[in-house]
Amino acid sequence: MKIKDCHWYDEEHNLNVFYADFPEGVDEFVTCNEDGSYSAFIAWNRCRETMEKAYRHAVGHIEHDDFCSDLSVQQIECERHGIK
Repeated sequence: MKIKDCHWYDEEHNLNVFYADFPEGVDEFVTCNEDGSYSAFIAWNRCRETMEKAYRHAVGHIEHDDFCSDLSVQQIECERHGIK
């Protein structure tokens, strides 16, 4: 993954946002850092709407405290996407 030089910080969510190259079908991923902050990597080569949706998705994981969940990644993603 190649990370672009431009990035920004979302103070409200303690989130570092980076833009990166991803293969088609991957729009973002978010990690919890050792210091308690988060990092989101957003695919820079998508349309603006897709990038904004990817950012909101990453923030949703933080707001729902998914990193402390006992659910599997697959279960969490199904919940976030409204899949039963």
